[in-house]
Amino acid sequence: MIKKPKDDSPVALAASRLSQALESHGITADVHPGERVAALSVRCGLVVWCEYGPDGPHFRWWTGRCSDSTGRRVYAFSPITLPDSAAQRIALLYWEMVRDQWLPAAMPERLEVISQIPEQRMSADNGSGDG
Repeated sequence: MIKKPKDDSPVALAASRLSQALESHGITADVHPGERVAALSVRCGLVVWCEYGPDGPHFRWWTGRCSDSTGRRVYAFSPITLPDSAAQRIALLYWEMVRDQWLPAAMPERLEVISQIPEQRMSADNGSGDG
């Protein structure tokens, strides 16, 4: 059964269908519906947009690569009428990212993030502090 989003727009419904198709690959995505565009947050660095384009509504996501010639991000596309096909392609990318522990360049490394946590918070989390 398809989870019905709050927004009944075609892109919001397609995003919900894609979310369900991703679940069959063991992937949970947060759906953010909208009237002209909807987004699925799959994981850090992997967002799928469901949007209208010149050739009709489609899914679009970053492949994790940049063009050698332009330096711009390379995107993959799939029509919204093929959520299972899109889910399979996105799942392959997702599990590759998980395997390689891939994070986008703009994402700080874990140790950098941990070093920014106030000392009393870390000691409280470890059960060794008084705060």
